[in-house]
Amino acid sequence: HISQQLKEQFCIFTAGNGTDALTMLTQVKPDVLLLDLMLPEMDGISVLQEAHLQGFNCPTIAITPYISDYVLNAVEYLRVQCLLRTPCSSQLLCNRIIDLCEMENRSIAADGIEYVLRNLGIQLQTKGGKFLAEAIRQYRYNPNQTIFGDLYPAVADAFGATTCQVERAMRFAIERAWV
Repeated sequence: HISQQLKEQFCIFTAGNGTDALTMLTQVKPDVLLLDLMLPEMDGISVLQEAHLQGFNCPTIAITPYISDYVLNAVEYLRVQCLLRTPCSSQLLCNRIIDLCEMENRSIAADGIEYVLRNLGIQLQTKGGKFLAEAIRQYRYNPNQTIFGDLYPAVADAFGATTCQVERAMRFAIERAWV
């Protein structure tokens, strides 16, 4: 099972049908989405259409046993990065997930950075929330960084902001969460 292979590297969330998948997407905000297009209750294309209307946007791998012109057009329109025909090997899926993470310059941690921040009340759709998540990721890879000398400038560079904007937005996100 794919989640068993990836659980050491990734924080995994699963849904048994399209309705649950859509609900989960609004709550979890994953870094990468692996979506079966043949889900019960709501098919994967409908899930993606509704998620995009709600502002969801993350790298997506779609899997399906049937690839038609409709599916090809839909996944292109919905900006799905990878479409795979099933059955396919779980190793191929694992490799594609890792490839997407590297291509998008994203880091998915087993500690679930976004999940932890969300549970602390940090709103991840704000600049401050995004800056905090990125700062934690960068610090995890290089804990010898200084906050003002290294970390804030690195986050600022990643988002095209200034260090003052990063510090102010992160402080505001934390204050807002703790009020």
